[in-house]
Amino acid sequence: MRSVPLRLAVLMGTLCALCCAGGHAQSPSTGGAQRYPAKPVRIVAPFSSGGGTDLIGRVLAQELSALLGQPMLIDNRTGAGGHIGIEIVARANPDGHTLLFVNQTIATNEIVYDKLKYSAPRDFAPVSKVGEFHFILTVHPSLPVNSVQELTAYAKARPGKLTYASGGLGGVLFFAAEMYKILAGVDLTHVPYRGGGDATTAVMANQVSLVYAAVPVGVPHIKSGRLKALAVTGASRAELVPQLPTMAESGVPGYEFSAWNMVLAPAGTPKTIVARLHEAIQKALRSESVRESFGRMGVTALGSSTPEEARAQLLSEMERYRKLVKAIGLKLQ
Repeated sequence: MRSVPLRLAVLMGTLCALCCAGGHAQSPSTGGAQRYPAKPVRIVAPFSSGGGTDLIGRVLAQELSALLGQPMLIDNRTGAGGHIGIEIVARANPDGHTLLFVNQTIATNEIVYDKLKYSAPRDFAPVSKVGEFHFILTVHPSLPVNSVQELTAYAKARPGKLTYASGGLGGVLFFAAEMYKILAGVDLTHVPYRGGGDATTAVMANQVSLVYAAVPVGVPHIKSGRLKALAVTGASRAELVPQLPTMAESGVPGYEFSAWNMVLAPAGTPKTIVARLHEAIQKALRSESVRESFGRMGVTALGSSTPEEARAQLLSEMERYRKLVKAIGLKLQ
């Protein structure tokens, strides 16, 4: 029979080993990232299916699923200019299994709305920018205009009669159209929808006069003849539609507008998980399949070098839109 001291020594050694193993598994610097993701990840897109943010997000999600070994599922939670989806993620468990994929609406909402249930800098941990893209000013084919100059003249002769669709007050399509109104001196009536996809569909159905369709959304409908394209919003012509002039070339000097997308996690998400997500996004953006898919949609893959840079980019955009709202005289709601 073993002596009592020997049995105690064996027992103490076993307990020591178990404690060390447990401590290693819970290490904040390695454990969380090694186990993440432990289940499918929900990526909330706060706009309707078929819009620019949705289409770009689905390309990214497919690549991230392969890289991270778990399904990355886009969940379209539309309405209230993106507020509903954004609020869902702001309140979510900060374990990295609920993320937000959004455009600069996350930056503009706090400039346009007086009262929100969330604050982007306070309630989110930015992970990385993903890409940038421009828009195409499109109208229903029945509208008797074939250029921005003709549209401007037509609108000036009918103040308030032409309507424009957007994904909600303070969203990117709203700002794109409001900039045109101010710089061209036209009076258009705003008709908000639940997202860019719905806004574009409304123009194709001839329910609304015009919409600034994201390039990924607009090009297929332009080719099919369901939308008539007048100009692009970038500083230079778009590679996918090189025949279209820019807004500035079309008699609206000073007009330039683009959009970006970003992945954000709820505030409090462990830094190890944010870092793992950031690393996976950078790999996805370098992949040939993502670059080819983005290229076909007119999207430039553009990540953030670090999560800290993503936060700085978000804050910079908020300041830029604060100045834009003041400069063009938009009334805060």
